[in-house]
Amino acid sequence: MQFPLLIVASDGWVEYVKKDKDIGAFNYIAIKKYNKLKPLIIDSTESVWQITEISPNKPLNLLDKILAYTFYHPLIPVSFQVNKITDRPMDIIKDALTQAIDADDDILTQWTTADELKKAVRDANSFDSLIAYLKKKKAI
Repeated sequence: MQFPLLIVASDGWVEYVKKDKDIGAFNYIAIKKYNKLKPLIIDSTESVWQITEISPNKPLNLLDKILAYTFYHPLIPVSFQVNKITDRPMDIIKDALTQAIDADDDILTQWTTADELKKAVRDANSFDSLIAYLKKKKAI
């Protein structure tokens, strides 16, 4: 994958990642959640990848897992397993972004309406134009 990239999950999580060190740690609850949701990544070469597994770099003990459901949410270094999507990658990422916008709880649509944001996503014809539109709409 070539940075920068955009991560998109069906629950409304959309994140622009400029460099690899910005994505190397998750908390335990996020690891569990996104292992189920299988987010998509589009990189600057317009390749689309599906995250198939997020794994802690070292095994978690029972105490870490229990504490994750309290006030204690440490970031855990992780590794990703991904599968490249080769069939219609831009269409797939646009569909995923539309689904994320529909699931959004006013993070992506804080400064614009969902319809305006969806139109911007539909109008994008490249990674660069997609990022530019999302930045212009203050969604990332």
